[in-house]
Amino acid sequence: MRKIPLILIPILLLSLFPLSGDGAILQIGFLAAADNSSDLSPFIGWSNVAGALGVAWSRIVEYGLLPTYETMNLTWVLTNCREADAVGSVINYAEGHAHVVLGPPCTRPAQVAGSVAKYLDFPLILWGPPFDSSLLNQFEYPTIASTTSSTLYQAKSLMRMISYFKWSEIALIYYVARSDLIPRCTPLISDFETLVNSNDNLTITYRRQMSVITNTSYATVLRNLKELARVVVVCLESDEARRNLMISISENGMDTDEYVYLMVESRRAGFSTTFWNGTDGKNDLALRAARKFFVMDNQKYNDTTTFVQEVQTAFSRPPFNCPNCTNISPTISQVGPLGDALLLYAYALNRSIAAGIPNPTGTQFCNIAKGMEFLGFTGKVIVNQNTTRTPIFVVYNLDTADKEFPVMQIAEDLDDSSDRITLTAPESKIWGTWGGTAPLSTPLCGFTGTDCPKSFTDQYLAIILGCTAAALVLIIAVISTIVFLVRSKRLEEERLNQLWQVHFATLVKPPQKNTMHSSRSLQSTVTTSTKVTINSKKDTERHSFYFLNNDSVVARKHNFRAVFTKNDRAMFRKMRNVDHDNLCKFIGLSLDSPTLISVWRYCSRGSLQDVIAKEEKKRSDVLLYRMLPKQVAEKLKLGQSVEPETFDCVTIFFSDVVSFTTLASRCTPLQVVNLLNDLYTTFDAIIEQHDVYKVETIGDGYLCVSGLPHRNGNEHAKEISSMSFALLKAIKTFRVPHLPKERINIRVGLHTGPVVTGVVGMTMPRYCLFGDSVNTASRMESNGKPGRVHISTECKNFLTDTIGGYQTEPRGEVIVKGKGAVQTYWLLTDDEIEAKNDGESV
Repeated sequence: MRKIPLILIPILLLSLFPLSGDGAILQIGFLAAADNSSDLSPFIGWSNVAGALGVAWSRIVEYGLLPTYETMNLTWVLTNCREADAVGSVINYAEGHAHVVLGPPCTRPAQVAGSVAKYLDFPLILWGPPFDSSLLNQFEYPTIASTTSSTLYQAKSLMRMISYFKWSEIALIYYVARSDLIPRCTPLISDFETLVNSNDNLTITYRRQMSVITNTSYATVLRNLKELARVVVVCLESDEARRNLMISISENGMDTDEYVYLMVESRRAGFSTTFWNGTDGKNDLALRAARKFFVMDNQKYNDTTTFVQEVQTAFSRPPFNCPNCTNISPTISQVGPLGDALLLYAYALNRSIAAGIPNPTGTQFCNIAKGMEFLGFTGKVIVNQNTTRTPIFVVYNLDTADKEFPVMQIAEDLDDSSDRITLTAPESKIWGTWGGTAPLSTPLCGFTGTDCPKSFTDQYLAIILGCTAAALVLIIAVISTIVFLVRSKRLEEERLNQLWQVHFATLVKPPQKNTMHSSRSLQSTVTTSTKVTINSKKDTERHSFYFLNNDSVVARKHNFRAVFTKNDRAMFRKMRNVDHDNLCKFIGLSLDSPTLISVWRYCSRGSLQDVIAKEEKKRSDVLLYRMLPKQVAEKLKLGQSVEPETFDCVTIFFSDVVSFTTLASRCTPLQVVNLLNDLYTTFDAIIEQHDVYKVETIGDGYLCVSGLPHRNGNEHAKEISSMSFALLKAIKTFRVPHLPKERINIRVGLHTGPVVTGVVGMTMPRYCLFGDSVNTASRMESNGKPGRVHISTECKNFLTDTIGGYQTEPRGEVIVKGKGAVQTYWLLTDDEIEAKNDGESV
């Protein structure tokens, strides 16, 4: 196979499937490791992965994803994960007008190159092994996408699985064999321990990093672990380490149903027979332990055999020309994610071209790629809001016939705390090799087997004998007590039953007024005096009105006689005890009246419906007064039309938050809403101290006016100016809760002139201002500067000539749409006046 320079490769043309016509050429940069790097080559070496780009280009052409591109220019640099080489390559590719660089495939070069790519706004797509979680920072690395994921995703999924099975104590065993340039277990364990430290429901009781993986060293570790844990998380970076651990587990008797081992992998292979097959005659021991293992791995390839054959074929063709590059191992190398990286760029570029952006920058590419889904070589590829791949992890187990089957699937999302686990097998099958029951974090008899709970007889025999004797005495006492209580209860019930029985003779008819009786029903009668109300009531077919011990009551007539049960009488007692201002209290029943009647306290406040209607009306009025001036709202409530009104002279205030779009891009939508709510709450409190009406807020814009709807003579300019100064003072101490180091500033524009007001709309009426004065005030704000008050000539003349006491300085001419060049001014605050007097620049 030909030797490839380590630093710079001549431009090579990859045209495996040329198209007809004069299409453009897709320029692709590719960073990988040289084949002479034994630590890196099996994972990211050129001869193990590069052919995937030929397969990916064939699929791009077949699917017609980039019809405007006839061929692809593929160049590569073998940096061996050297940071300086990676940075230099990215700069060269960017200056050479490459479309994208696939790589770097290692974390540290990706961090440095990612910072450079941010400066150049140049796209990078990571395809190497799982990377450090620091690369998830979209602010630091806004132009990086990836077809692999951070180790943090697998650590989070592992936490989900442990929580799902309600395990609270675990042990950690891991072994590192890979180069620290492409680590797997080290960052995974680090991320996992960070998550455990923030979880009060999970504890790591034992942790061991293996440096020697012989059966003897494993036996020592397992003996120590045996007294501390039954759930063991395992991360091992060689087949030898995996098989030796399984053999040691069986040899030390730790392959019982009490133990469960969670092995985390990224091979896309699930259970492999290399876990237990060997040549030392101990395969049965290893397999016995393997039955107590779960394997969490990335989703498998769609068709491993076909994909490997296609990569081998691509290697034999230009520009690779490497017919001997046939040792393709998709379970070890990153050949699949590399092919997916080129597909990701093609799909995103297709979408970008359709949106009118034929050559997207790094930031544009990443924004377009977010949320994309497509079927790649390594299964379904989902690009999340970090522009990294949302991994799909599958947990495998062995059934009773030692055949692999999927237990669950976890589509991990770091921003989603909901349950992401989908079971793919019933509980009975999942725990088939554990006797049908999930192991506990702590065995019933403890880790040493000496803490088994005592039998009931052994633990409580003495207590039982003593209690039996005491029970005989107690039974006699209880029987006597029960007899006494039953008799007392019966007497008490009879007494309480007398309370809800109202003798008809105690009900006194109120004297009737000589005036005509009201024809309204009881429900609609509302007066201010209970006595007057009851005196004015006329008996109806269903109701009569009485005084009972000088209290007004209503008697409801019932045209039947009933024999009340014990439960009925108990209910009457409970009803009589219910009392509330919003209820008609139940007084009782008159059983000796000519007709059975129920007696209720008379309520002069009207029905509950009347009370609620008054509470709701008050609330709606308050809300309406906040939306519209009170005098306008009152007219609308009366159904009157609100005619437009002219105001000859008012002062209008406009403000806008400086760089709000940039600030909002660093916030979630909820944080943006909370920020504006806090800011405008501060503004509203200041407005209430001045004769100013807030018209509306639009996003980060704020519109106020003085001089309407309340006409205040010439005070409107003074009120607006004082409010502006107060707002600028308050904004200096305002802080963004989730970005405490950020400072908010505003531009302010004022104008004095005539306006017309009117109410627009019927479904949701709005009190609006019309006229050129509104536009002029808006132009003052948009042409202003942060932290300063920009005013028109009319406003300046009104403040200095009509009112007096204000200082201004010329801003110079400003181009105002529709008016041309106009002279404007700065209205000086007290601080600005003081600085000016001291000779400082404002």
